[in-house]
Amino acid sequence: MKFFCKTQTLLIIILLLGLFFRIYKLESFYIFTHDQDLYSWIVKDILVDKHYRLIGQLTSIDGVFIGPLFYYFLTPFFVGLKMNPLAATIPGTIIGLLTVYSFYWVLKRLFNQEVGLIASFLYSVSWTNAFFDRWIVPTQPTVLWSVWFLYALFIFYKGNQKSFILLAILSGLIWHIHVALGPLLLLIPLVLVISRPKTYLKNLLIPLFIFLILTAPFWFFEIRHDFGQIRGLWFFLAQDSEEAEGLFRLSRILDNAAGPLGGNLIFGYKISGLLEILLLGIISLYLNFKKAIFKNHLLILWVWVVVMLLSQLVSKRGISEYYFANLVVIPILLVSVLTSYLYQNSRKNIILLFIGGFFLVNTYFFIKMPEYGDSYLEKKRVVEYIQNDMSKNNYPCIGVNYIAKFGTDVGFRYLLWWKGVNLIKPGSGAPNYNIVIPWSTSEGEIDARFGSLGVILPKEEKFNDYKVCSDPNNQLLPLLGFTK
Repeated sequence: MKFFCKTQTLLIIILLLGLFFRIYKLESFYIFTHDQDLYSWIVKDILVDKHYRLIGQLTSIDGVFIGPLFYYFLTPFFVGLKMNPLAATIPGTIIGLLTVYSFYWVLKRLFNQEVGLIASFLYSVSWTNAFFDRWIVPTQPTVLWSVWFLYALFIFYKGNQKSFILLAILSGLIWHIHVALGPLLLLIPLVLVISRPKTYLKNLLIPLFIFLILTAPFWFFEIRHDFGQIRGLWFFLAQDSEEAEGLFRLSRILDNAAGPLGGNLIFGYKISGLLEILLLGIISLYLNFKKAIFKNHLLILWVWVVVMLLSQLVSKRGISEYYFANLVVIPILLVSVLTSYLYQNSRKNIILLFIGGFFLVNTYFFIKMPEYGDSYLEKKRVVEYIQNDMSKNNYPCIGVNYIAKFGTDVGFRYLLWWKGVNLIKPGSGAPNYNIVIPWSTSEGEIDARFGSLGVILPKEEKFNDYKVCSDPNNQLLPLLGFTK
């Protein structure tokens, strides 16, 4: 009973630390760029325009969309905060804390209490992983998905028939989270081969039904739109790659995989991805030699790594680090098992020093992290400044220009709508406000600045031409990636 109480107390402390790392300076560290603007606009489309969607945003593959589940998950929080896009940080924080708890619950059952507590602690206070949880996008549940996929594979290996239901749920969620998770389904036949569990057809009926329910929006959309996503994916796979190939592409893959493969556990410092693989390999051999982990469990983990690297090697898409976010579970598992083994074998002082140092260094980096200067907080202040000036001058509508580098002029569209600004195309006859990013670009002209953002006010003293505001030719085009 005393051990149970101690464990629960430690777990509560770990969750509270995880909460702190995910809500400290919430507005200042809330990245609000195109993706955040887009999912807020899609939630508006659901709640305000009453357009109940079968798809989410357009992906980087023409004609292929992400599933709608993430956006529906956001909707009650937007309602509760009266359409304030800061509402998205609530489900994001919930997902982050569920991931922390899932590391504990899963690894406790696969190994022991100590491994579960260590893994949840490492993920909870790693500032790089905490900032991944703060990055609110449809792909954010990737790590949570990966923890449970690991659990499903391991209990499938043991012949647990309940794993079929969990695997069906996780497979059905891939379209809603990220298609980069798809290649990991190749691990299922691998486990089937190495474990040879007894499988009965009746045990597959309910999982198949669950899979079809979770993917139903995809099939309904495809039937209604002549299988456009399937055709778009097929066209993408058939075309020649414009990305780097061969050893150069492999080098870029290892560089982008370096964070999830270990960099996130060493305070964001990225060493060579190849060196990280070597170090994880040495840990794996040591743990197998000490019988702290089964050989076939290691086989599953390393095929996982190989599948993700090879899938990006043959892919025609650009390479981004978040494609490899699912690999985070590998180093956390191996380091947690190693730490637990050393702790149980008379290395208590060294392990306690490691845990204390890990916490202190991550806390130091986290507290010292400079504010972005163009986060949600600054963008909201810019929009409020524009809205107040617009109201003061009784402008019925306005235009907004951006004096900024390509790709930085994003994250304002939804905020302007939320604050009641009637926005039309700039240069259509309405007063134009200029948002300068960074403000130093036009230092001598700006009328106000917020963080790294500046605003130049229009020169018009009066404007009341409502025809300009309502002219269909003056209305803005949909956001990039937004489709009705």
